[in-house]
Amino acid sequence: MHPAASNYEHISVESMSHLLRRMAQNFFSALFTSTLLWILLILVSTVLVLLFDGCSPSTTISSDSTDIQTDSLDQEEFLSSEMEDEEETETFSPITRPPKELLSREDNPAIDRRKVLTDIMALMGIRYKRNGNDSTGFDCSGFTLKIFTDALEIELPRSSRAQYTTGKPVEQDSLKFGDLVFFKTRRIIPSHVGIYVGDGLFAHASLKNGVTISLLDSKYYRKRYLGARRIIE
Repeated sequence: MHPAASNYEHISVESMSHLLRRMAQNFFSALFTSTLLWILLILVSTVLVLLFDGCSPSTTISSDSTDIQTDSLDQEEFLSSEMEDEEETETFSPITRPPKELLSREDNPAIDRRKVLTDIMALMGIRYKRNGNDSTGFDCSGFTLKIFTDALEIELPRSSRAQYTTGKPVEQDSLKFGDLVFFKTRRIIPSHVGIYVGDGLFAHASLKNGVTISLLDSKYYRKRYLGARRIIE
């Protein structure tokens, strides 16, 4: 082989090797730069997320604080209302005809028993509704107000507390049909009211079951019984 050709081939190999090294350097340099950019981008994103997250708890706490305050106010209003305790479990017993001697002893001659029971049965199952006093829903005093107005043409005060001041007090063992019976289901006294219908039963608007019939001697109501008032005799 001619010496010039050998020299040329050697130069070409060196040039190619140099070119490859340059290409490799450029590639790794670009890769390194790209990696740095990605790392920088991730760091910036992380910082931004941390910054916004750092503000979020404050906003959340502020919002929660407002909600808690609102809930507290609502709870105070709720506790001062006559809504029934949610732990009530014993509700609805059908109205059965009591023995004749009991019916006679518990009867109130001044009250049309059939009319009152007919009106109560027509409302059975209507849902509980705070401040309700019509067929769309009743609270406890709204229910007693409705029955006394429609069946007995007697206007009762609107709240259970005010109803507790009407009529005259009656001992539990002297209850008669149509007496109002009162309970302490909240810290406000009284906080629940119903209508005694005889045979140890009373009709009322229950928080869970709406208009229903319950036993006075059930565990729940027995320990919360407060007293009774006779409105008409």
